[in-house]
Amino acid sequence: MSPPELNSRARIEGLKQIARYCGWDSRTTVKKYLREGGLPLHTIGSKIKPRYYAWPDELDAWMQAQDEGRSSILAPSSKSDCPHSSKLQLPSKPEALHSGWSRALTRWKLLVALSAIVLVTAIGVIALRTDSTEDGSSNSKQSADGSISVSRDRPWLWSDHELDPERMVLATITSKGKLAAVGLLTSARSHVATPELVFFEPNTGAPMQPARLLFEADKLFRSYSNQYTGRLQAIDFDTDGVHELLATFRHTPNWPAYSVLYEPLRNRVSMLYASTGHHDFVGSLDLDRDGSPDLLLFEGQNNLMGWRSGLAATWLKPRLHELGLSAGGAGSPNYDFGPAASGGLAWYALGQPIGCRAGGRCLSIDEQARTITIIAGNDTGKVIDFDGLDMSQASDLPREQRLAARNSAYELARDANRYAERGAFALCVAPIQQAIELVVAAGFPNLLDWLRHLEVRMLALAGRTSEAREHAAAIRSDNLGKYRHAFEIAAAFHVAGNFEEAATWYQRGLMSDSTESTKSRPAWELLRGLALTRVDLGHFDQALSDIASASRQIGIGQYEVALRAYVLWRAGINQSDEVARQLASGGPDYIRYWGLELLQANGLILATDLLEMVRQEQGSNSEARPMLRSLEAELLARTGESGKARLVALEALAAAQRESRFNPVVRSHLELIDVRSQRLENSQFR
Repeated sequence: MSPPELNSRARIEGLKQIARYCGWDSRTTVKKYLREGGLPLHTIGSKIKPRYYAWPDELDAWMQAQDEGRSSILAPSSKSDCPHSSKLQLPSKPEALHSGWSRALTRWKLLVALSAIVLVTAIGVIALRTDSTEDGSSNSKQSADGSISVSRDRPWLWSDHELDPERMVLATITSKGKLAAVGLLTSARSHVATPELVFFEPNTGAPMQPARLLFEADKLFRSYSNQYTGRLQAIDFDTDGVHELLATFRHTPNWPAYSVLYEPLRNRVSMLYASTGHHDFVGSLDLDRDGSPDLLLFEGQNNLMGWRSGLAATWLKPRLHELGLSAGGAGSPNYDFGPAASGGLAWYALGQPIGCRAGGRCLSIDEQARTITIIAGNDTGKVIDFDGLDMSQASDLPREQRLAARNSAYELARDANRYAERGAFALCVAPIQQAIELVVAAGFPNLLDWLRHLEVRMLALAGRTSEAREHAAAIRSDNLGKYRHAFEIAAAFHVAGNFEEAATWYQRGLMSDSTESTKSRPAWELLRGLALTRVDLGHFDQALSDIASASRQIGIGQYEVALRAYVLWRAGINQSDEVARQLASGGPDYIRYWGLELLQANGLILATDLLEMVRQEQGSNSEARPMLRSLEAELLARTGESGKARLVALEALAAAQRESRFNPVVRSHLELIDVRSQRLENSQFR
């Protein structure tokens, strides 16, 4: 009888799905029974790389025969225990400690049931079950003193003060099934320069092997501090029975983020993905249906693309099997991460301003239909295919041309940003306009929206102010009253030094419907931009009036004190020492910097002591680094190190000129840094 006649149910594709059907946890078990137990599998394709499939009724019959004969010490589960779902499994949270313990206990139960000589082991397993929760789960906990404990609910086994529960997983780390409690140390908690993986014996907490360094963030984001918090997940990507460890690091409090893969069997670290916004690993795609994923999916809100959400698909197999230690994994397409980053990125789908907020699980993947449903906020979901194409967007272009147009548009945007970073503003506009033409023809509305805002910035930087104003007005007519659009357009004029136009747009944003602020930039950022540009124009009284008005209408808390202090400082009015110390001790990066400037202006702290404070601040500050470097030069001059002060001042000015093309806050301090550099160069100290 032929297979189609024998089976009424659809065939099972791939070793991974076959293993799941039978209740096994890896493809290795499937191959073992294929080789030794006559498991009824079929193949298509070449002999070198065959594709396996099976018919459910044949598998059921084979498993029933194995149960009756008890022919193997590792007999597979019965039919009733086999999961029949073919859905791709997505991580809703890091693999908890209970998953590893559950698998370990299952293996022990099988051994105990079949051999009397392991009676002592059986007693140990029973004790473990007694100490566990009802479902046999294990976990990690945080005690009242802040320590981390690995436990099976009771009793607590051991603790470590350097770790917390979100950075601890139980993982299989050898081919023989050896388990380890793996913890993640990051600089924000442990003050190490590079994140580390640490391995502990699960029952005692004793170190199992040397710690493994992961990756230094400053290789990717050189102008940002090393303040990252990490999240660790244990996932067996290649289904060989050994977990790979995926660590995702988010900068605090700024936008950079990156994900790293550690392979225990190869003792190898690979950079997977870096982005200009926080992201999470949310799933994987098995394109060739061979049982292991080809693409990993990362979702998050991209700060440097107008706070729009983005779904990135990155290649996994080159990282696992070819590249080895790599610093050039895939990167979001708006930032120059280097040539390897664009090669490792399969595609990037740009979404709406609101990101994935559906209770932790934001994707639904249908392998058969080859579609991904993205659920954002209260939306029912947007459906894209396995190439990241929005299924609801029509285009006259053939599919391959649409994909090529999207890739070309991103590369053109990278070129424009490279020109801008190097100050070649006259060359910035043409690449963006070419990208817009491609995207209009290919039908990518979200990408088009970002490119239109980028075009305004490039036109403004190139000095083509009237064109920039016209394009900004066109965007506003399509999106009247949107906070996000007002902020992006205002920032475009701000970094170009067109403070009048920037102030107009910041003010328009503040006058918009306040409910829009929850979907994009918060209102206080618009107020900050407005206050900065008022000061740039010398309109100090107007700036103070704007701050007071916004405080009454929207409430801005600590920002009112900080912004008022900034305006008065730039107007040459001294602040109280109490206000200066308050700003220097907390708040965003630029506010802490303002506090240090106020302390310097008051002259109540010795220059040597304040210099040490400034240098310490540089280690944790990202957004105000050029300004802090300039302040350091001032203090060096005051302590008699005039030669070094001049060099530091020039370095600060060069960094400020570069970053001011993208960062409005730095742009508003550029003149201050320039004047200070010239004064120090001429040795005209006060």
